[in-house]
Order: sequence, then C-alpha cells, then structure tokens
Amino acid sequence: MPVASRHSAAIEGWLLADVGGTRARLAFLAAGGTLGPICVADNDRYPDLLALIASGLETFPKDRSRLGAALAVAAPVVGDAVAMTNRDWDFSIAGLRRELGVARLHVLNDFTAIAWSIPALAAGDTLAIGGGMAGRAPRSVCWARARGSECRGSSPGIGGTPLSPGRGACHARARQRGRGSGARDGA
Repeated sequence: MPVASRHSAAIEGWLLADVGGTRARLAFLAAGGTLGPICVADNDRYPDLLALIASGLETFPKDRSRLGAALAVAAPVVGDAVAMTNRDWDFSIAGLRRELGVARLHVLNDFTAIAWSIPALAAGDTLAIGGGMAGRAPRSVCWARARGSECRGSSPGIGGTPLSPGRGACHARARQRGRGSGARDGA
C-alpha cells in the first residue's frame, strides 16, 4: 500500500497552519482537495499555540477525530517537545494532538515545509540566481523583504533547508542556526 494512502485513508480533512513568531496562518483542506479561506492571526492575542489554533476551530467540523493537522512552525522539531525560537511558546506534539482531538498531527520546521514545496513549483515560479541551472544538484529557496535600503530575511536566525534529489525521491534536511529541524509525527 502506498505511504500516502496508508497515512490518509481515514482522514477526512486537514487543519493546515504556518506558525511564525508574529503571525499564524490557518486553513482547512477538505479531503477532496478544496482549500478553505486562510485566516491570519496575530500571535500576541493568544497565550499559547493551543489557544491560537482553538480560536480557528470554530469553522471546522465539531468531530475532529477523523481530521489531521499539519503545522509548519518557526522552531526546531526534534523529538516530542517543541519550543518556538522567537516566541515564548512550547508544546508537546503528542499533547497537542490529544488537546486538538485530531487523528494525526504532523509538525515540521517552517523552512523544511518550504523545501518540500519546491518540486511543485513551475519554472515561472522560480528565479535562478547566479546563472545556470541547478540540474540534479540540491536546490534552495531564498527570499528577502526590502525595507528602505535594507534587506532582511524572513525571520531571525535565518537558515534553510536544501532539497536534494535522490533515487526516486527528494530529501529535505534542515540546516539552520538555532532552528535545526526536520519533521515529527504526533500520531
């Protein structure tokens, strides 16, 4: 049985969240692939991650026992305990899954989530820097926001996750000062 069907056979929809230090974005992805509205939340309004996510659950099905959740967080994800790098929130992956009442919970570093999205980008969605094409070499995603004459990266302690092609699959490996990570499943 393929991995995707083994992990998602009983899942009827997914709570998706991108949780940074300042803001979080939450949405619901129905089993048929329809993405609901994206809710942007100011993290300062919530005492912890559970309170933030719970505030967005009002529009989700009441019975969450057949739902999954996937969170991309600005934090290292190694083991069950996760501590945000630029916010005083910490949580247990297994504990958060129980509190949310979802069947599955996947937590991964936000840069790792970006790296996993690279294969889905079309050529028009990318810009080569430095000339040439990467071919089968590791690929990377870089971005910055211009503020006056200054360019800043997307977050403190900038790092990244290169995506390396392998035999029949790509591999994402986080490399980030203070935010080394990967992914962890709380199911």
